[in-house]
Amino acid sequence: MINPMPPAPRSRLTDDDTEHALEHRSPPGNGDIATFLAQALSICAALRQWHAAGLIHGNLTPATLFITPAGICRLDRRGLASHPALPPTGARLVNRTLAFISPEHTGRTKSGIDARSDLYSLGAVFYQRLTGRPPFEVPAGGGLAEWEHHHIACEPDAPHAILAAIPDMLSLVVMKLLAKAPENRYQTVEGLAADLKRCRFSLAAFGSIPRFIPGLQDFSPAPQLTGGPFTRAADTQKVLLALAAVKRQGTHTLVVISGPAGIGKSSLIAGALDLLRRENAFLAVGKVEPSRRVLPYAALSEAFRSLILYVLGQPEAEVDALRGRLVSALGAYAGLAIGLVPGLALILGEKSPLYAIPAVEAETRLHRMWYCLAVAFATAARPLILLIDDIQWIDPASLRVLEYLMANTAASPVLLVVALRAPPVTGDRSFAAPLTALRNNAARVVDIEPAPLSIPSLARWLADAFRTAPGRVSALAGLVHAKTGGNPAVARRFISIIIKEGLATRSKRNGKWQFALAAIQARRYAQNPAEAFALADNGENSGEGGDGAPEGVSLTQARENRDLQSVISASRALSEEIDLGRLIHILMKMTLEHAGAQRGLLIRVTAGSPVIEARADTTPAGVKVQVVKAVPVAGDLPISVLNAVIRAGQEIRLGAPGEFSPFSRDPYLMASGAAALCVPMFKQARLVGALYLENRLMPDAFTADHSKVIALLVAQAAISIETATLYAELLEENIQRRRVENELRTSQTSLMLGEKIGHTGSWRWETTQETLDISAEYARIFGLDDERRTLSFTNYIAFVHPDDRNRILNQIDYCLSKGLAMQAEYRIVRTDGTLRYVAGIGEPIQTGGNISEYFGTVTDITARKQAGDAVRAAQADLARVARATTVGQLTASIAHEINQPLMSIVSNAGASLRWLNREPAQLDNARVGLEDIIAEGRRAGEMIRSLQALTRNEPPHFIPVDLHHTAHHILTLSHSELERRKIAIEDALWADAFIVYGDSVQIQQVLLNLVMNAAEAMAEVDDRPRILTLSSANPAPDLITFAVADTGTGLSDEVKARMFESFYTTKKQGMGMGLAISHSIIESHRGRMDASQRHPHGSHFSFTLPTLPADG
Repeated sequence: MINPMPPAPRSRLTDDDTEHALEHRSPPGNGDIATFLAQALSICAALRQWHAAGLIHGNLTPATLFITPAGICRLDRRGLASHPALPPTGARLVNRTLAFISPEHTGRTKSGIDARSDLYSLGAVFYQRLTGRPPFEVPAGGGLAEWEHHHIACEPDAPHAILAAIPDMLSLVVMKLLAKAPENRYQTVEGLAADLKRCRFSLAAFGSIPRFIPGLQDFSPAPQLTGGPFTRAADTQKVLLALAAVKRQGTHTLVVISGPAGIGKSSLIAGALDLLRRENAFLAVGKVEPSRRVLPYAALSEAFRSLILYVLGQPEAEVDALRGRLVSALGAYAGLAIGLVPGLALILGEKSPLYAIPAVEAETRLHRMWYCLAVAFATAARPLILLIDDIQWIDPASLRVLEYLMANTAASPVLLVVALRAPPVTGDRSFAAPLTALRNNAARVVDIEPAPLSIPSLARWLADAFRTAPGRVSALAGLVHAKTGGNPAVARRFISIIIKEGLATRSKRNGKWQFALAAIQARRYAQNPAEAFALADNGENSGEGGDGAPEGVSLTQARENRDLQSVISASRALSEEIDLGRLIHILMKMTLEHAGAQRGLLIRVTAGSPVIEARADTTPAGVKVQVVKAVPVAGDLPISVLNAVIRAGQEIRLGAPGEFSPFSRDPYLMASGAAALCVPMFKQARLVGALYLENRLMPDAFTADHSKVIALLVAQAAISIETATLYAELLEENIQRRRVENELRTSQTSLMLGEKIGHTGSWRWETTQETLDISAEYARIFGLDDERRTLSFTNYIAFVHPDDRNRILNQIDYCLSKGLAMQAEYRIVRTDGTLRYVAGIGEPIQTGGNISEYFGTVTDITARKQAGDAVRAAQADLARVARATTVGQLTASIAHEINQPLMSIVSNAGASLRWLNREPAQLDNARVGLEDIIAEGRRAGEMIRSLQALTRNEPPHFIPVDLHHTAHHILTLSHSELERRKIAIEDALWADAFIVYGDSVQIQQVLLNLVMNAAEAMAEVDDRPRILTLSSANPAPDLITFAVADTGTGLSDEVKARMFESFYTTKKQGMGMGLAISHSIIESHRGRMDASQRHPHGSHFSFTLPTLPADG
């Protein structure tokens, strides 16, 4: 029986108390932390008296806190004081208190109002005293919904982030007071005061407050009887081992979890599910409800419904693969399966139901259908786990299905886990009789029976709950074990009873718990666990009904009325707004506030493809909405939830990630710990979008009542958004036209002038369209009318020179497929038939992850090309001059080489005349002489033609060239000059493949230049032999490296760095073009030229060229 509410502690209030109200006192000066701590400790002392009297103030604000001149705090009794055991008074909160209410005061959390609610309000008061402003600020005109939203879904900025003078540790204390969940705050005002005293001492002693863990001296008025004994690690591992055996052997296994009520089956199942969801397996979970025993197959349908919902959240490829397996496995049973698991229609499509047959045959058909459905999911790579809880209440039809599965899936990777409640009578196994057939049909059975808690386990649990050493509660643990049999739930209820009866109390002096063991032993209700259950239930429920019920009903009705008014107001606001941007802002703000969400996404769905239209985040300054266009990614929201909502068209509401759901393994939810709500948006039965909301601060933020309100708002929003979109589309054309006209007027002149000066035209191409938008300069370059502003893609390609057309088309196709930039030089044939060279550049523009258009330029480079041709002609002339100069250096050698065949001709002519003058004439000998004359004449002519080719200005002519023969020819030309310079020749032309494809004249020029450079490099060498070495080798089957080496003065570092530069020479009379021209010739032949220092003396020049195959 609850005693009437005790009187509030008496406070002496005088007429001038208002002068001392905290709201009328200036906050402590910047950095005056000592004054704040003194006031805070005075407030804690006053609040401690209220809580010690069993009272909750309920309205702590600066207006209800008074500080006397002596620094003593008094609390205003005219607040909303109540006793925890009595229902709330329902008094209306005035606007000035909304900034200080706790989340529990909103009535939108599962936690009730208690002393910790006062501590939250006190944290808000401290926050204002330190920073000069409340934790949250709502704009003028804001109402209850905005304030509630802040207290539920918004974390304020830390005080030290607002004012640097506030110590970090003090900021942590205030933020702990403002924790959303009551269990994360200070549990008592004594614990808060202890930390404040520690801060005050450190500040006075050291001038600063070092960091410490807040709340270590905080002792809850009641122990937290959770955790510890309900962790069944060994038992959950048995389930994992059973799954491992199924994977390894490819056969089914039955796991039976049994035990009396309260023994820990539920916690074991929860722990097992937490581990199983991380495994690569399909997980179907169902629970038998006693109220649904009359509905056959209800638990099985629920299990597969959750599995289907998981599948609907997966990528399209995985859904398609499973669809194929289901179609193949179910066959004609598809319609029957959809009738029992409606979600299957979202994967398989609608199917015709099967015709009626007699009952016995119908049940056989149903058994076969459930079997086919199970084996469709069960694969060697990914087994099926079917978990049915509370199977003791299962209907007979469902039990026969499970027996059929066990009888026919022996060779299938299926793990069946069933949990049933056993009666408390020890040794009675009659409860398991219905599972006999199930066990007999199973190939392997694993029994798991959670054991009662041992005395040591109870001692460790109680020590953790009462914050003491296990030895101090060992006697209590023995008594609890004796009275409860080690049943965890009964033990928890038993501890609650002795605390309520005052047989377990906490010392106010040292905070330690004391237990009246003899009194506990003597109490009647402690003689029998079942009786303790019953007495506890009666005690806990004695307050239900009675005087408090009408008040509770009134409060519930008041909240429902308020929600109804909110929905009406919100619907009106949504329906009256026609501007799409403002409508989205209103929608996101209202839904976040009504749902108590931290963050939200508005997602439009077109042809099954989602696009994020807006993001909303709750900040201390209010809801911030950002309109965007983005494809959802894994970092935005749980993609599996969005996929399921789009495919199933149903709302999905998720609590804390520790609670099992079909989406528990989603990486986003596992990483963020967010509670989530995703609601589909329909317009005339057509899915047009979805609204995603989340709260990471409170896992119970989204209730069924909130979902109903949000669903109503979303339904109205879908209509309003479609209407606003249509209106926006009507306005868009005019807005776009005006915008384009303004932009064109301001930029057209400068753009046209810039393009004209630079001979550069611009273009824009939407890849899905056939037409290019072009500028005036673009049109002029192509010879079109200056007023022409569009060009079809087909016509553009027609302008491209036929020899370049395929290359350009291939490049465009490749860049489009890869989303790359385009860049090419090509020729166009203008409308007047003239040829122009152009350079085109195109940059892709990405919208929502896709390449939708290209912007680019086209530049007339004809003049540049002509200039380039002129440069190349000049280079060719310069090369010819260089060749002629080199040939000139060999004049004596060449004259000698030509004189030899001429002398031979004269000699043979004289001999032939003498043979003819004889009697008789020796015609055979004369014929031989004439043939020698012809051969020597041809030899001289070949030499002259070669010299003419070297000095003639002709375009390159690529043919197969024998590199060895060419080298020998160059040696022949320079033989006399090399002999004159006393240079010996080493021939190391050992390459097997020596035919290259190139211009014979240019290759001769390179070889002649290298040979003459080598000869000149050895001109001043007197202390060692002058040796010119020609060598060749094949570093690869298709390459030849030709080298010219000398024993001259070698190459300095400076020469090596610059030798291939034009006009760089170390010769007194050189032009500096020989090596530069040779280098460019080799590069034009797709080769490479190198030079290096030769050891011990000389230099080594080489070039590498690709060779032709042996067959040419």
